[in-house]
Amino acid sequence: MTTNNLALESPDYSGHRLFSEAQINKIESLLIPNVIRFMLADRYETKFINSTSSTWEFFYSGRKEYIDFTEEKYLDKYEVKLLKFFLAYYSQINSPAYLSRYFKQVRSNFQKLIKNDNSFSYLSFKEVLLDLAVDESKYREYYTLKNFVRLLIAEGFEEFSEEDELDLEILERPKSFNSKLFYQEVEDPISKPTITMIQNGFAKLNSEIGEGQSIVDNVIKDASILGLIYVTGMRPVQLSKLSVEDIKIDTYTKEGENMRYSILVPYAKQGRFNHAKISIKLPEEIAKVILQYSQFKTKVLWLGQTS
Repeated sequence: MTTNNLALESPDYSGHRLFSEAQINKIESLLIPNVIRFMLADRYETKFINSTSSTWEFFYSGRKEYIDFTEEKYLDKYEVKLLKFFLAYYSQINSPAYLSRYFKQVRSNFQKLIKNDNSFSYLSFKEVLLDLAVDESKYREYYTLKNFVRLLIAEGFEEFSEEDELDLEILERPKSFNSKLFYQEVEDPISKPTITMIQNGFAKLNSEIGEGQSIVDNVIKDASILGLIYVTGMRPVQLSKLSVEDIKIDTYTKEGENMRYSILVPYAKQGRFNHAKISIKLPEEIAKVILQYSQFKTKVLWLGQTS
């Protein structure tokens, strides 16, 4: 073991490569709950993670997230704790669906500060933010880092003052008008031959179901996903939140003809509040295919992890 490694492991070591002694004392005083709860988690999503673990693994919004705090050998215990504190804080006020991305973005900026021998201060992060602001492709990293700096100011870290918060709010921002923050009407219709092919495919599949023919599981699953996307325009994250219980029979006849169905569609973007699902009409041809597939699966995650 090298002298540097021994220094990083020493609890009273003050010559840290990134933090001042006062900042290390502040990090040691931070409280991270042993169990982090995702307050708005759906019934099919991970609801709790153990913050003391060296790896965080969970399923949320149709994504499997994995964070390994030991994968970067140059991260020491103080840097890991500060990263965990930020991720725990962020997951309580926003969706934790992209925590692994936020972890990598903040971690990479730790490495930049160390490489350039910059201090862990507002002025150093301000320079980084201004560089990110002129690169439209880095707007996600810009806002992640800005949230991180805002947290450091709120927690009273040395070299981060209340006056810095006022300056932070008026910093130049990425000029990304066409970012995903805006919805726009785009003329991109499905071609008529493609529509005809889809409709013919469902007609044939319904005929095979009616005749009691055996259909390969993957075929019926893929057809279910295609039908839901085609009819409702749902995204993968919405598909992952569906269950058989979301399909409703609106009208019913003893003969089983002219059935009318609807489906409860969840919101794609998660806010800070739970939203009721929206009821959308579901064509009988699509509903029959989905119900046929549901016979072979349990109600839990029957369309999960589609992305």
